[in-house]
Amino acid sequence: GDFPEPEGAKEYFRWLEFKGCTGLEGIQMRAGGGVSIRETSGRRMRQGETLFSISTSAMLMPYATEEDMVSPVGMAWRILREVWLGQDSDFAPLMNIICADDMQHHPLLWEDEEVRWLDVSLEAQEEIEKVRKSADESIERLLER
Repeated sequence: GDFPEPEGAKEYFRWLEFKGCTGLEGIQMRAGGGVSIRETSGRRMRQGETLFSISTSAMLMPYATEEDMVSPVGMAWRILREVWLGQDSDFAPLMNIICADDMQHHPLLWEDEEVRWLDVSLEAQEEIEKVRKSADESIERLLER
């Protein structure tokens, strides 16, 4: 069945079609994250059948420096540049979807007290600290640009 879609999903799908993507009528974005396959009046997919295709012109890639092509920081920098361009960005519909995500509950943004709720799991605490340290290092590299 159909699910609630995030704000901007229709504009994003129109943009994907303009960029040459096909088969989009078979998928649906879900509010809160994720993608669903739409019900297709009982038709079953065959093994190996393509559900949809994404054109390379719709793929946001880091700028083509050797370091950036393999670096999460390079991708973060590209996204920041597109966000800063706002509606002048060729990827504005994608950026609108990305920026609409509610990140308030992401562990990177948890208060220390919330992280302490995980005292029973040393592994969870270590993982959050590792992710936070990596994020801090990435932010430092972005600020150097």
